[in-house]
Amino acid sequence: MNTQAQSSSRIYWAFTLSCFVAFTLMLVQVPDWLSLFWPDWVALVIVYWALLAPSKIGPVAGFIVGTILEVLRAKNFGVLSVGLATLAFFVNLSHLQLRVTSRWQQVFLVVVFVAAFKLVSLWFEGMVGDARISIRDWYSLLGNFVVWPFINILLDELRRVYRIR
Repeated sequence: MNTQAQSSSRIYWAFTLSCFVAFTLMLVQVPDWLSLFWPDWVALVIVYWALLAPSKIGPVAGFIVGTILEVLRAKNFGVLSVGLATLAFFVNLSHLQLRVTSRWQQVFLVVVFVAAFKLVSLWFEGMVGDARISIRDWYSLLGNFVVWPFINILLDELRRVYRIR
């Protein structure tokens, strides 16, 4: 097996592992006050890997992960899938600009991307069902703001362990 195929295999394994952890964190029961600020773990993982490996992780991976998340959360089919695919597409589109920004600038841009993901998901949810939009839906952006630097550090460490460039 050549080194490029090994690298691709390691990226997919690391992506799968990080998605599994994100799914677990999305399903964890937390107190009500904390659930308001609970980050969108899966969206942050998609952003990280779409930023780091845009040729491997893109809209198709976002759609597949979104479909799995919809099954886990019993949501309408296509709502989260289209949202995560759109998120991955826009991160892939701007990955070169995002990579050269500082970690703190990235935090703001990642929150903007996740907010766009929430808007697309709420829009599709309104088209296929009943979407009740409230200010409480946007509190999790604060959680994303706080958690992104730590996710970035942890997934960078995972990349180092798997020897992914």
